[in-house]
Amino acid sequence: MNKYSDLLNDLSKSGLHFESINDLNKINLKNKDVIPILLKYLKMYTDPWDKEIIIRALSVKGFTTITSTLIEEFYRASDQSSLKWSIGNAISIIQDKDIKDRIVKIITEKEHGTARQMFCVALGKLKDSKSIPFLLENLNDPDLTGHVIIALSNFNEKHIIEKLEPFLEYPNSWIQKEAKSAINKIIKND
Repeated sequence: MNKYSDLLNDLSKSGLHFESINDLNKINLKNKDVIPILLKYLKMYTDPWDKEIIIRALSVKGFTTITSTLIEEFYRASDQSSLKWSIGNAISIIQDKDIKDRIVKIITEKEHGTARQMFCVALGKLKDSKSIPFLLENLNDPDLTGHVIIALSNFNEKHIIEKLEPFLEYPNSWIQKEAKSAINKIIKND
């Protein structure tokens, strides 16, 4: 019996039959009824890796009822852990407009370091143009630069291009690539 047997059994009782924990990535918006089961195990598990498995399963666009719980988990997690980054990724996938202020707050809390990256992406996916000045203010934060560029690519506003152009010559090739991609996306969608 593996350590995920109870979780898989509980999911099976709800009508979702999975062979292994790796099958949790098959959960989609139609499976909202499993949210309480997954949240129960998210709170029960203490190992960050186990929590990440649950968080990835909950990373479904539209699972907005769980975002407050995910943010609580974010603040409970150890400093700059991959668990925190996974939570930010989940928030970026879920796209809950109601937590925009909480996303902004986390981005401003520099003590979270690179764990804030996917919260930038989440903010961009919300496509609220009021977020543009805030994202531009964080463009030069070395922990966030590439992810802020990704976030800015979601806005079809030409004035952003001039702010991104300097990053075409950035020392990091990934950031150069993201800047080029973002500029092209903004031009294409104009």
